[in-house]
Amino acid sequence: MSATLILEDGTKAKVKNVSFFSDSSFNITVSENINNTLPIFKIKKISYRNHWLGIPLGFLGGAIIVGGISGGIASYDAHHSEEFDKDFIPIVYIYTGMMLGSIGGSITGWVLGWDYIYQFNP
Repeated sequence: MSATLILEDGTKAKVKNVSFFSDSSFNITVSENINNTLPIFKIKKISYRNHWLGIPLGFLGGAIIVGGISGGIASYDAHHSEEFDKDFIPIVYIYTGMMLGSIGGSITGWVLGWDYIYQFNP
C-alpha cells in the first residue's frame, strides 16, 4: 500500500509498503530523499486511499438515490403518457433504475475510494 507522508515542516513524501500494527506503530519504506528512520515528532500526517471501501457506499447511493429516483420518474412519465398500457408494471422501472444506479454507483465509489488520515501531534 502506498501513502503520502507529511512532515512537521510541510515536506511531503510518497511512501510505500505501509504496515500498521495493533500497538499503533507502523512500518514504511520511503521512496524519496528522506531518512528511512524518522522520529514520530517530525511526522504530522499520513494519508492513504482504499478504493475497495468506496464500493459499498457507492452501491447504496447509486441504488437509492440515482436508481430509485430515476426509476420512479420514468414510471410516473410512462404511467401518465397518452399511450398508457394497461399491463404496465411501474415497479419494473424502479428495479431496473436501482440496478443500473447500483452498478454506476459502485464504479464511482471505487474510483473515489475511502481516505484514511492518521494525524500526529495536532
